[in-house]
Amino acid sequence: MTNLKSFIIFILSPLILIFIYNITGIPENIFFFITNLLIIIFSFIGMFNNQSQTYSLFKMVFIFIFIFFGIIPLINEVSGNVIYGQFAADGAFIRGENEFDINDKIEANLIILFGILFFIFGGRFKINFFDRLLNYLPEIKKLNYFSYIFFLFLSFLILYKWNFDLNSLLYRGVSDNIERQAIYTSGVDYQLFGRVIRPMLIMLLVIFIYDYDKKKQYLSYNQKLNRLVTFIFLTSLAVFLTFPLGLERSQVAIFYIPLLIVFTKFWEKPFMMQSTLLAAIFIIFPFLDKFRRFNGFENFNFKIDYVYLKQGHFDGYQNFVRVLELDLITSGRQLLGALLFFVPRSFWETKPIGSGTFLSEILSLEYYNIAMPFIGEGYINFGIVGSILFMFLFGILLGNLDRVVWKLKRSNESHIFIFYYYFLFGWVFLIMRGDLINAFAVLVGFSAAFWLLVLFLNFLSRIRI
Repeated sequence: MTNLKSFIIFILSPLILIFIYNITGIPENIFFFITNLLIIIFSFIGMFNNQSQTYSLFKMVFIFIFIFFGIIPLINEVSGNVIYGQFAADGAFIRGENEFDINDKIEANLIILFGILFFIFGGRFKINFFDRLLNYLPEIKKLNYFSYIFFLFLSFLILYKWNFDLNSLLYRGVSDNIERQAIYTSGVDYQLFGRVIRPMLIMLLVIFIYDYDKKKQYLSYNQKLNRLVTFIFLTSLAVFLTFPLGLERSQVAIFYIPLLIVFTKFWEKPFMMQSTLLAAIFIIFPFLDKFRRFNGFENFNFKIDYVYLKQGHFDGYQNFVRVLELDLITSGRQLLGALLFFVPRSFWETKPIGSGTFLSEILSLEYYNIAMPFIGEGYINFGIVGSILFMFLFGILLGNLDRVVWKLKRSNESHIFIFYYYFLFGWVFLIMRGDLINAFAVLVGFSAAFWLLVLFLNFLSRIRI
C-alpha cells in the first residue's frame, strides 16, 4: 500500500510541475530557475514522504518551504514583484521596483537547499531523551464536575474582559491597535488574556475529549449520550468565544488544527493533511485576512484576490534575501533576545527587538511587522553556519517529536502529550515564517497554559463534595 502511494506521488510530481510553470511562467535566469526548481521538488517530495505517518511536524516544514520558498519566490521572480521596494541613491526607500541582485536570490536558494538537507539529516537522529520525557510529564488521571465548572468560569471571564461585546469577540475590529486599546490595558494584559486565557477554552475542550477517549469503552449508552450532549454545548461555547475571525491568523492554526484532528480524524487518511493545509493557505487565510480591518458587511467583499500572494503576507523569502544583501549578522544577539523574551525592557533597555522589526528599521520601512523566516534567523545570528545549524537542530527536535508520538499511536497507548503535540502544528508554521522572538514567546505561552491546565485539573479531581 505504501509503495502504491509513493508511486502515485512519483507520477503526479511532473504533472504538478507542469501545472505550476504553466501558471507562473519560467524565470529568465537559469541558475535561479534550477535552484528554485530543486527547492520545489525536494519540498514536494518531503511533504508526501513517509506515508506511515499521515501527518507530522516534519511534513509541516516541507509544506511551508514548498509555498514560501518555492512557489511564492517563483511568482515574484517571474512577475518582477518586490514586496517592499528599492533603495534610492539618497538612501530613501522606494516601494514597488525590482532592485534585487539575482545573485543574492541564488545564494538564498542554495542556503535553503543546504538547510533542507541538514533538516532531513537532523530528523534521522534518535534522541532517547524524548522517550524518557514522557515519564516526567503530568498525566490526566481523571476529571470531575469541577473541571466543567472551571470551563464555565473561564467563559464568563472572557465575556467580562471583552465587556460582553460580541462583535469584539467575533471580529478582530477595525485594526489591531484600536482593538487592543479598547480591550487590553497593557502588553502584559494582552499576552495574558489574548494568548493564554482565551485559548484555554480550546485546550480544555481537547483535554475533555482525551479523557473521554480513555473512558468510553467503560461507559454505558446513556453515559455516552450525556457526554455527547455536553461536548456539543462545550464545543459551541468554545468556538463562539474563540471564533476564528476574532483571532490572530497564527492562533487560528495553532488552536483549530487540534480540533480538526480530534473531531474529524481527517488527517488519518493519506494526503489529507497536505490537501487541507494547501487549501487553508490559498483559500481560508486570504478570507480571514479580510477581517483584520472589518467595518461591517456593507462594503465587505467576499472575493479572494490572488494579488494576496504578492503582498506582505508572503514576505519571508524576500526578507531573507535582504539579510544576505546587507550581510546582517549579530553574532547571536537576536537569539539571546528570543531566549530571554520574558525580561521587561525596563530592566534591559538594550533588549533586542524581533528580527523582522530589526530589518525594517534598517530599511526605514513604514511597516515594522514583517516576517523573518527561521532559516533567516539562523543567518542573522551566525551567518550561513547559523542557517544550517538552526535547520539541523530543528530537524532533530521535530523528527523526535514525530517519532515518539507515532510510536504511542501505533501501540495504541494513550498519553496527554499526543494532544499537546497537536497544538504544535500551527506553531511550526509560525516559527518557520518568523520571527523567532514572537514564535518562542507564543510557544512558551500556550505550552505553559496547557501543562498548568493539566496540573490544575488533576488538583480539581481531588476535591470531594
